[in-house]
Amino acid sequence: MPSDATSPPRTIRRSWRLVGCALALLATLGGQAAPAQSVAEPAAPTAATPPPVAPPPTPKDGASAPPKVPAPAGPDTTIWIDDAGVPRPVVGVTYDEFAKAWRAYQGSDPAAASPRFTLNEVDVRGRQENGHAAFDVTIELELLSDQPVEAPIGFGGAVLDKKPTGLQPTDAFGYSDQAEAYAVTLSGKGPRTIGLSLLTPIRTSGQANELSLSLPRAILSKLQLQLSGRATDVAPIEGALLEVDQAEEGARLSVTGGVGPLRLRWRSPDQTRVAAQTVLDAEGEITSTIDSGGVKSTAVLRVRSFGGEFDRFQVRLPAGAKRIPVESAADNGVRVEPSADGRTCTVLLSERTVGPVTVEIATERAIGSAVGSEPPNQSRVDLAGFEVLGAVRQEGYHAVIVDEDTRLRWFDLRGARRVAVEDLPASLATPQPNYAVRCFRPQGSIPVEVRQRETRIQAAPSYHLEILPDVALLHVSSRYQIIGAPILDFGFDLNGWTLSSDPIEPAELVDATSLGQDDDGTFDFALLRPRLGNVTVGFHARSYALTPDGDPFEVVLPQPRQPASYALDRRDLLITVDPSLWLTIDPRTFEMLEPAPSSAADGEPTAQQTFRFRDDAYAQLPGRAVRLYGVLTRRAGELHANAAGARVTIAEDQTSVEQSFYLEVRKQPRERIEFDAPPAITDGTDLAFYLLTDAPSVNDARVTTVREQLEWRLQAGGRRVVVELPRPWSGALNLVAGFRLPSGADELADEQGSLSVPLMAPTGVGSFEHDATIESPDALTLRVDDEADAWQTQESSEGVLRVVGSNSAGAMRLTRVPPRRVIETPTVVTRVWRQSWRRGATLQQRSAWRVLAGKPEVLLTAPPSVTPQSIVVQVDGQPVRPEPFDTRTLRVPLPQDGAGEHTVEARRVEALSGESGGQMTLRPLQIQADTSQAMCYWQVVLPSDLWMLSAPEGLRPAWRAGWRQGRFRRLPVKDSAQLESWVGATHQDLPLDAGERAYLYSALALPEGTWRVTTIDQKIAVLATSLLAMAIGLVIGYSPPRVRHVAIGLLCVLILLFGYWRPADLAMAAQAGAIGLVALFAGWVAMLTLSPGKKTLVTLSDDSTSIRHASTNQDGHLNVGGGTVSTNAPTVSLEVSNPLP
Repeated sequence: MPSDATSPPRTIRRSWRLVGCALALLATLGGQAAPAQSVAEPAAPTAATPPPVAPPPTPKDGASAPPKVPAPAGPDTTIWIDDAGVPRPVVGVTYDEFAKAWRAYQGSDPAAASPRFTLNEVDVRGRQENGHAAFDVTIELELLSDQPVEAPIGFGGAVLDKKPTGLQPTDAFGYSDQAEAYAVTLSGKGPRTIGLSLLTPIRTSGQANELSLSLPRAILSKLQLQLSGRATDVAPIEGALLEVDQAEEGARLSVTGGVGPLRLRWRSPDQTRVAAQTVLDAEGEITSTIDSGGVKSTAVLRVRSFGGEFDRFQVRLPAGAKRIPVESAADNGVRVEPSADGRTCTVLLSERTVGPVTVEIATERAIGSAVGSEPPNQSRVDLAGFEVLGAVRQEGYHAVIVDEDTRLRWFDLRGARRVAVEDLPASLATPQPNYAVRCFRPQGSIPVEVRQRETRIQAAPSYHLEILPDVALLHVSSRYQIIGAPILDFGFDLNGWTLSSDPIEPAELVDATSLGQDDDGTFDFALLRPRLGNVTVGFHARSYALTPDGDPFEVVLPQPRQPASYALDRRDLLITVDPSLWLTIDPRTFEMLEPAPSSAADGEPTAQQTFRFRDDAYAQLPGRAVRLYGVLTRRAGELHANAAGARVTIAEDQTSVEQSFYLEVRKQPRERIEFDAPPAITDGTDLAFYLLTDAPSVNDARVTTVREQLEWRLQAGGRRVVVELPRPWSGALNLVAGFRLPSGADELADEQGSLSVPLMAPTGVGSFEHDATIESPDALTLRVDDEADAWQTQESSEGVLRVVGSNSAGAMRLTRVPPRRVIETPTVVTRVWRQSWRRGATLQQRSAWRVLAGKPEVLLTAPPSVTPQSIVVQVDGQPVRPEPFDTRTLRVPLPQDGAGEHTVEARRVEALSGESGGQMTLRPLQIQADTSQAMCYWQVVLPSDLWMLSAPEGLRPAWRAGWRQGRFRRLPVKDSAQLESWVGATHQDLPLDAGERAYLYSALALPEGTWRVTTIDQKIAVLATSLLAMAIGLVIGYSPPRVRHVAIGLLCVLILLFGYWRPADLAMAAQAGAIGLVALFAGWVAMLTLSPGKKTLVTLSDDSTSIRHASTNQDGHLNVGGGTVSTNAPTVSLEVSNPLP
């Protein structure tokens, strides 16, 4: 049948089939790689989220509600420390109220962060008049809030000439000390217009003029200044536009966009000598010293004129102050004359000048008959003063010095503010001031109230009472917190205690001449200088009133008595009792004291008693001394044995025994020690006892041991030995007992013979460990024949036996150990690990064997070309030095005569020689074993440019397919660290470099002899695989249609089968041939887009007569030349390469 005119040509359909086959191939590869990736890469853990918090349990129906907490009795009180260091209680101020006030004070309140007004326009128009400039200012604002708004409008340093205009009755206008500029407070939402008249001095020097003015930040800012003459050399203003207009009446300076401090500079060529108005400017540095008598102030004023010259000026003195003479360092032509009323003084200069002129003025004034007396206004004083009359600007610093007994209370400052002392100039830093103030305006106020500093003392005494058998020792330490005036004198009521000879603490601060105990039982002392803040004083005392007779006692502890006006804080009491005594606390003690949390009321019956008490009733009973009630008795003495040792030396005909006892006498001293001794010891064995004590040497500080022989006697019956001590003994006691037995090694000559060694033990002691060491001649190997298992063998060798047993006395029966029969067991290798690590031209060969040895050594065989000296050997992680067995064999010794399992590790490094192709020859070490039941691993580490192609026969890969670093790789089932732990080898901590590949193989038995490994360069492998993939694609693409379809189907089937059996190899091949597949796809795209159009062909079907003739026309018409085409077929098919129109 004829083809459908709308279907694409057959060549196009062939091309699309090629594309579909390529896509099917890629989908097949991706389908095989995807499962491997899912195995290699576990799912990423989800982000850790905190577990949900369970809601608090609610009481069930009928459950009792928790008890109600009683409401507080009154509002909370917060203690604040003012500038003078005095605590001030503030009642009923919550944290939210404090935070809100603090944010408002700092200007960081979020509510105030939003703009409350807008400064739209500032229009300043001025004119030059006799050394100053007169300005008319118009300010337009937009209020955005109905609440009162404070807006700074600048012009700091200017003098207000007239009252402002445009203000309503509820508005306020003034000077802001914090902003150092004028500010206005307005009410009512909407636009507002304010007018100001200001005067600003113009500083003139010859023809040079300078004017300083501060403008607020506004949306539109304009300034015009009409000068009285011409202006040249006008200095530009940074950030603003300056225009100069020369006119007949004078130059006009126009500034647009000016913000902040502006400084206009120009020259007036027409200005020769103009009588300028005097405009004074003053700076001052004032020091005021305040004590209980009054205030002394010294002011250093520097005055200058921005206009005309001056030869005098007046200074208003502080209110109530009287001028006193000052000794000037030099005569600078300045004279100060007081006024008639004494409120001001006149400073006269020797000649007219514009300054600056420096003058020093000193005053004094009394505060009142008594500082801090009532009414309070008698101690209130204004520190401001020294105002230069007529000055348009006056500023400076004020340093205030107070003595240690005086403090100040500050009120609201006007025209000044307090600053840090560090902000003062260097000239005011000496002597060290206590307060600092910065002044901004001539007419300011610094009101303070002078008060006597109140001293507040808080005392916290602590006591350590140590009760001994014959005396009670007390250490008193009292910590004082002193706020206010310093304290010099301290004192205590000793309450029957006697001072000891120990120094008073702290010794470096106490006046030794003031020490002494008075007859009335008080103790007073003074410090070398008064102290403030934290002060701790202490002393030692003793008392003989506490006797261990079993009678009740009452002890009153010392009490602080001076300084008298102190508040008592918590008192602590620590009591330690001698181990020989027992203290029982009477319940009356707990009326004032209670046990501290860490206190043990009575302690263990056998331990030293320790009591800790604290006084929690100090608020109710601040004046009562601490009293202790109780009963003191003696405890029964105890003897404890910490350990004992015996050294038995066996000779041919006798046995020497030396026993050492490490005892401790507790609670009560002892005069004698008793021992249980068998008759074999007491009957003519030269028994002797010695006391070992440590004494320092006379010549040096080394400690020597003194050996003192003791007397002993037998009690009735002859089974108990009583040893007399040289004096009543308490504490550690080291005794040594020595004796000789008439029998010796001759009793052990026969293998069936035995030797009985009797031992002593102290009576009345608990259990302890007895360590015995037996030394025998002729390298005899002994053992203890103990049926009761009282002795445990710690060491047994030829000539030495060490046993440990209980403290029971009796005989130790020694027998010979029969000789061992050595049965050799075969050497078995249980695990083998070999590593071949190649880096560049260097190869490290490392082998490790896990050996179950039956011999004290193993043999290693080296390859023919390897010298045994180049092999490093380790056994169980410790380096060993192998011995040559022959030219190729090394003898490696094993620890503990080879018994048990050991890890033998051998390592060598060699340089690789140039080998043909990709062959790498390995010559591993071999271990000689009787049998091998080993699981073996071989690890190969190659550089990034080499791939492993083949391994020796008998080795199987031990890896899994997975993704790492964005690529599909073969991942070993064990890394180097895991293999080292598996075989027991040492850890080298040698990580893989970036790109290095580790291959792992396993086997039940590693091949012997030389190994040959085939590798290939990575670039060659990728290039070869890509060329093969591209060649297969081209062959399939240019095959006949019927062959092409069969080939594509067969290729897909082979790929599916290969991916099923070897998915990892298929993925690796797909990655390596990716370049060829990309090149094939790019060529196919280029063929479709760049191939020229083909000529029209006429083709008849194969089952009829067919004539194929090329058409020469390009207009789309079919013109068959060269005769007539005839056919017997019922139908004729016409196929053209391009569709006809």
